[in-house]
Amino acid sequence: MSPPSPQESKTRSRKHAANRATTLLLGVAAFLALLLVGAVFTAQAWLEAYLKSDDFRHRVESAMSRVLNSEVRLSKLRREGSSLSSESLDAEGSAGARFKQLELHGLHAEVDLGGLWKRVWRLDHLKIQNLRANFDTPEASAAPAANLSPPTSPPAWLSAILPKRGEFGTLQADLCDLQKGSLDARQIRLTATPSGVDWEITAESGELRLPNAPTLSLVSAKLVLRNHALALRNSRFLVPGGGELTASGDWSESDGTDLRAQLKNVPLDGILHPWWRTRLKGNLQGELRFQKTAAEGSSQECSGTLELQSGRLEALPILAHLETFLGSSRLRSIPLKKASAKIHLTQDRKTFQNIDFDGDGLIRIQGTVVIEGESLHGQLQLGLSPSLMQWLPAARSFLFKEQRDGYVWTPIELSGSLANPTENLSEKLLDASKDSVLNAIQSVTPVVPPATAPAVDTLKNSAKGALDALKSVLPGK
Repeated sequence: MSPPSPQESKTRSRKHAANRATTLLLGVAAFLALLLVGAVFTAQAWLEAYLKSDDFRHRVESAMSRVLNSEVRLSKLRREGSSLSSESLDAEGSAGARFKQLELHGLHAEVDLGGLWKRVWRLDHLKIQNLRANFDTPEASAAPAANLSPPTSPPAWLSAILPKRGEFGTLQADLCDLQKGSLDARQIRLTATPSGVDWEITAESGELRLPNAPTLSLVSAKLVLRNHALALRNSRFLVPGGGELTASGDWSESDGTDLRAQLKNVPLDGILHPWWRTRLKGNLQGELRFQKTAAEGSSQECSGTLELQSGRLEALPILAHLETFLGSSRLRSIPLKKASAKIHLTQDRKTFQNIDFDGDGLIRIQGTVVIEGESLHGQLQLGLSPSLMQWLPAARSFLFKEQRDGYVWTPIELSGSLANPTENLSEKLLDASKDSVLNAIQSVTPVVPPATAPAVDTLKNSAKGALDALKSVLPGK
């Protein structure tokens, strides 16, 4: 075989050099790929270890302390796959915080690992087993949030790729106990979803406790949480014994509170003072409005108009006295054809105006009653059917002078207390009865024989004494 020509040798040398270069490039590429994979696994391993570390937990505590203006304590973090969990988080509000105490137990979050490439901590679903919060204002003496020293920083190369902000998906709390002043909500189930800069919240089950009111069972409520504001929509509560209450309204730091509530078939039993529970029956319907300005120290006011459905007056002392004087048993239990009043309630004063109780042609009560603490006073008009006055004509002549709307009317003054109310009509009726008896006896005096005159005088004195004795046992006398 003849030796290769110089040209062929040169070509072969070039091919051999190219093959060596290709082999070298492939080796470098393989090495770089292995190095990259190793870096990824190293970064992932470091990230997993970092997420479980006390250093990361302290960073979360420090960030939350600054955001919430509170002292935050977070228990050890656990990671399984894309899930993070912790047994508890406690926060104690400092001076100027929006809450006094916050306790969370059984925290579990699903982390969107895809968000890490965008340098975002994204929790797609945060679930909390138990949440307790007291939203009262922390005492002025409360210490400011601890100025925690920053934890050890991760390597600079990793800091450059770690997320810088956080995002939330759905937040769910199975059992929540929330307290704000005298408002106490227990065992509420909350689901919150971000909507732009707002949060849309659904509340279900649980109960709402208010002072001097029956405990309400929550059916459902929709809320929108905004910056320094809260809107309540489509809330519905059930009342013990039947009936329901619906409410909607708004609260904000700048405008205060404006809440409207509708009552439907709400029993009076759980609302009235014990003395009145056996004497006034029925179910309330109507609309109330609760208002409170944002001014510091302002008090809440409640106003509205209420109607009583299936109302009934029973065993009222004044009705018992009327029954005695008028000789009628029809006043023992009176069904109310109509019963309504306009109310205005403040912390110290309860005013009931435009009272109108219509006993279906038998009796009618109109006027105003004011309650201050336990004290009671009022100005009422009592209307009676003229047919009831046949046994006491003097009362109609001296007391029930006005006639309108099918009744004869007389004024009544209320006083005393809620537990022991008194009125001035019974004494007036007694005086009218006494005058009727004495006038009747006096009318027969001229026609009796002179020999029986002493007996007539004795009868007069006996009648007067008996009526005076009855007067002495009247309530408040």
